[in-house]
Amino acid sequence: MRLSLYENHRFVLYAPFYAAHATGAYSTEGLTVELSRSPGMGLAEQALLYGAVDVLWAGPMRVMRHHDENPGSPLVCFAEIVCRDPFSIIGRYPKPDFRPTDLAYARFATVSEVPTPWLCLQHDLRQAGVNPARLNRVSDRNMPDNLSALREGQLDAAQLFEPFVEEALASNIGHLWYAADSRGRTTYTAFITTRQRLKTDPEPLLRMVRAIFQSQRWIYMEPSQAIAAAVGSFFPALTGMCWPTPSIAIRLILFGEATRCFPRMALIVCKAVFCRAGSFAGRLLTRNASTTLSPARSLPVVWIARQCSEP
Repeated sequence: MRLSLYENHRFVLYAPFYAAHATGAYSTEGLTVELSRSPGMGLAEQALLYGAVDVLWAGPMRVMRHHDENPGSPLVCFAEIVCRDPFSIIGRYPKPDFRPTDLAYARFATVSEVPTPWLCLQHDLRQAGVNPARLNRVSDRNMPDNLSALREGQLDAAQLFEPFVEEALASNIGHLWYAADSRGRTTYTAFITTRQRLKTDPEPLLRMVRAIFQSQRWIYMEPSQAIAAAVGSFFPALTGMCWPTPSIAIRLILFGEATRCFPRMALIVCKAVFCRAGSFAGRLLTRNASTTLSPARSLPVVWIARQCSEP
């Protein structure tokens, strides 16, 4: 059996995806998964609808947005891979008593590569009484450029993920102000396909979920050195940043992270996940809630989740 999978973005805390390839979890399930780079938000969803790809990974909010903009959208999530927000805010000077309200007085850069981190942070800001639209915010630069701007004193703070967080800390470029995983449990990244695919040909997708579940178990059981050795070849660009080899970088980054950001089971509780994601977006997508969260329409998602939990 073969599946094509769009990779949303390559970064270390997507380790379960790469571990499934590196440890042979897919092949154990009799599955060949062809990994390719996503063309980006919107285009990836269209490719899924046109049958150019079988599965993509992304945040559930992308599914919600698609349903909100396209009533009757067939997109569904069917497995959870990252269960907390892995982004951080790095500031140019120490701020151990950081509060989201501090960003109202800072020149601050947010992530441009993917939409979910900024959508989630907006939720934190609104809860703290800050209007996100009033921030002095840089929104059109990538994370390497924002890290350079932080180094050069052009920014007070930047929203980053690994390996840029570790590079900033190890090089004394900045200080950790806020780790978004402290917000709590959030289905942050999931597999996405179409409802029709789940109904008509669920077996390859079920095998995919079982392989990811085995990868999640493997990550919890293995030391960081073994994880780094297995997935290091996926991250050659880490060489030459702050560490002599990618494996050392991955070991540093994964230390203490796996238990916070990776779930122990690749399952989604549909209503809780989607409703919370909607509140993060700043408004509950009521049309989406009525069209995707009814028991009948969410059944294929619940079914495959239950099946993957069976021995």
